[in-house]
Amino acid sequence: MPWVGALLCVFVLAARAQGLPALETAIWPGDREPPTPAELASRAADPGFVEQDAPARYLGPDRQRMQWWRVRIDRPWDNPSHPILALYAPYTNTVQVLMPPDYRLRRMSLRSSDFDRTHSRHALVLELPDAWEPSQPVYIGVEPGQRLPMRMELVTNGEFEAADIRHLQWVWSLFAGIAMVMVVVAVFGVVMRARELLYLAASIAAMLLFQGLVLGEFYSLPVGQWLATTDYRIIWFARSLQEAFLLLFAVEFLGTRRHLPNLGRALQVIAACFLVLAVLAWVPLSPFAGKALPAFGSVLLALGTLLLLVTLVLRVRQRNLEAWFFLVAWLPLLVLDGLRELELLRLTSLYPDNEYVPLYASAWASLMLAVGVAKRMHAVLDERDVAVVAAELDPLTGVFNHRAILERLQRAAAGAANGVSVLYLDLDHFKLVNDRFGHAVGDACLTVAVGVIRSELRAGDSLGRLGGEEFLAVLPGANQEQALRIGERIRAEVERVGETVADHDIRLTISIGLASAESAAACGDLVDRADQAMYQAKGEGRNRVRVATAGT
Repeated sequence: MPWVGALLCVFVLAARAQGLPALETAIWPGDREPPTPAELASRAADPGFVEQDAPARYLGPDRQRMQWWRVRIDRPWDNPSHPILALYAPYTNTVQVLMPPDYRLRRMSLRSSDFDRTHSRHALVLELPDAWEPSQPVYIGVEPGQRLPMRMELVTNGEFEAADIRHLQWVWSLFAGIAMVMVVVAVFGVVMRARELLYLAASIAAMLLFQGLVLGEFYSLPVGQWLATTDYRIIWFARSLQEAFLLLFAVEFLGTRRHLPNLGRALQVIAACFLVLAVLAWVPLSPFAGKALPAFGSVLLALGTLLLLVTLVLRVRQRNLEAWFFLVAWLPLLVLDGLRELELLRLTSLYPDNEYVPLYASAWASLMLAVGVAKRMHAVLDERDVAVVAAELDPLTGVFNHRAILERLQRAAAGAANGVSVLYLDLDHFKLVNDRFGHAVGDACLTVAVGVIRSELRAGDSLGRLGGEEFLAVLPGANQEQALRIGERIRAEVERVGETVADHDIRLTISIGLASAESAAACGDLVDRADQAMYQAKGEGRNRVRVATAGT
């Protein structure tokens, strides 16, 4: 009958529309002594719980005492996939749980040695029975401390497993990206002997360790069991090192030694205090000192943040590009630190619903600071290259100077498999030009001659000024015949172009000596032989090219 099928469909759809059972929560009043696990397991403490109008989504610790919640469902669990009560983003919280069917006390945290390794450390997982009833409450107690709250959700096992896989893929991809940036920065720091790069790499490494510990995923590594035995010390250690090396990096990267020396020294003092704090994290301390250590770290963090902000603002006002890069990279982390402190004071709520945001901010900071350093190092290398080039060039003509052209000759001679030739060029009557028309015209004659010589040389040839009006051209791979053709072209073009220079009738000419060698062993006296051939051209009337012979 058609109406029967339709009715069944309506029932199925209605059942699906109901979705999962809703949570009902009750909290133990803060003015009463917390119940014992035995009282909870026997249900004797149930009358003391206060029902909450809206079910609690966030379970956070009390600073002084154990905080208990009672959690149950409004109707029996009827989903084929068994129920999971997940406490997301537990961070450093530790909870005590009593749940059906046995109501045995369980102590759970991300650092627990018996943590279920079939799940990620994304959440503390309470696996409940398939036949969970409203009459079977779950008791969750959060141990005291100043920590962030957890987000509680009721999901099916299938939904949780799918979300867990996405979590692992995303988190470990970000971890891998941050680690890659760290390795690249460290390698460049070692190769270039750049202290600021090593500081940045160390800060990123400590940041990665801190995020991995806070999210809990590093406790699943082979060293996880040892990390768990360190309790909070490894977290304090990682955060202290992160801040110390970040401040040391800022001192170098922002140029505070030169531009803001007092602030630079203050940042170094704060960095040194963080390093001391990192050491103290491993020293056995009295209970009072152990409690005072995090408070001292918070004060130090606030002071360091304030000084670094002042430094950045002043450097930005000085139009420092590195300060802009640092500010853009660091600002998200700064805002998150501020929001975290406000959340610890119960003044805001961010982390339970946005547990990935700190990791995003860490990845962003690592990438942007690395880009900023790369840009700065590129500028430094450009400046060095400019300085190197400037040290090799003649400032008037722009060709190689005496030292540089002889170095080019040595390189050409070392690879003289096909021979090498040199042209020794000397402007004729140059002293008379200077005496008659002045040095400005003489300089113009040098510039004109260099332009002609360059235009006639081949790609790969080098030209340098030996001094005064004397030049040397190095022609790798050119034999005597090829070099002679080049020399003749230069001579003829200088004579043509040099008729008039700077509106003066100069009639500039050039004398050229040529010497060639067919092997590296024969290159030792090339310059001397070419020089002698040039003087031969001068003696024969100037404005000509002469070739050096073995007997010249």
